Amino acid sequence: MRFLPVIGCLLICFVVSACSSVGTLTHSLKLVETPDQDSGTGREYNAITISGADASNGRFSDEHIEIVWTVNYSHLSFTLTNKTDKSILVVWDEATYVDVSGNNSRAIHYGVKYADKALSQPPSVIIKRSKLEDVIVPTNNIHFLQGWTIRPLFKGLFHSDRGEVEKNCAMYKGKDHRVLLPLNILGKRTEYLFTFEISDCKLRK
Repeated sequence: MRFLPVIGCLLICFVVSACSSVGTLTHSLKLVETPDQDSGTGREYNAITISGADASNGRFSDEHIEIVWTVNYSHLSFTLTNKTDKSILVVWDEATYVDVSGNNSRAIHYGVKYADKALSQPPSVIIKRSKLEDVIVPTNNIHFLQGWTIRPLFKGLFHSDRGEVEKNCAMYKGKDHRVLLPLNILGKRTEYLFTFEISDCKLRK
């Protein structure tokens, strides 16, 4: 998965005349953790390592769901397919984004007004054998400054000083960020914890 900050860079270039260096991050889906349903306690987790094309394409699949992730400038987008014969619920009030510094943030999705970012969100229903296309937007990055703005997921990748971008690229490389996406599947709450690794950062002018 590639972080493509094209739109963000164009906007910044209009505001700041010298947007000369841009860092482009490459992400891969590294790990997926789910509760061990056989443990009886719900406190033990199965950790599934993702590799190959699935890792680079942000894809995970099990007996219940298939999900494909893309990391964007200010949000993560996904397509979630329900493989079961019953409806699945996305429990948005408990969805969480964890940034590269380990900071937790509540998340909102399509259709939620920025002004309502702290309010309860009803679950999304994915009926049997269908899919949902949606996004994860960390509320920590949503601010009102003479209008609503969304900060990028990864700061310091647009700068007139190439050395500054190089420094930030080096800082991000090898770091992880995560998404907790709780689902109600077949009447049971199941947490999916997705870990993404920043595998590379390249500079361009």
